Amino acid sequence: MYTIEKIDALKSDIKTAVQTWGEHKIDQLCSSHPRLSTASIYIKRGLKNYLSKSDKQISSYVDAAMLFIADENGNIDTDMLINDAVSIFRQMDVYETQMAGFNIKIGKGELKLEIPSNPMLDFLFGDLGKIRLNADDLLEIKQLLK
Repeated sequence: MYTIEKIDALKSDIKTAVQTWGEHKIDQLCSSHPRLSTASIYIKRGLKNYLSKSDKQISSYVDAAMLFIADENGNIDTDMLINDAVSIFRQMDVYETQMAGFNIKIGKGELKLEIPSNPMLDFLFGDLGKIRLNADDLLEIKQLLK
């Protein structure tokens, strides 16, 4: 359980959990596509650098969300929050967005990251095409926040 007073700890824990989770997902991807094992170093570095670059934006999202997710005593139940977020994720309509040059489709309990074809990405990923994550994958973050 977090409190408003511990908001900086929550921000740090979220960033650490997302990085740990992301690196685990990269390892899983590389185990099913051995060709990517060498590239995993660079993919993990890209994740770390992206999270670092997005640090202020992530912090501002957490700050803005505090108004809605903390109870009247300033307590934040991260288990309930993640469960609710996953429930919303499963129900939401699919929409598309761009992030770091990748086309992303999010909704109906699935996130699809489409890998564009260009010489650098083809060199790193080969013909992987897209990466899919589902709601159950996102629930793993909850375990990392304990």
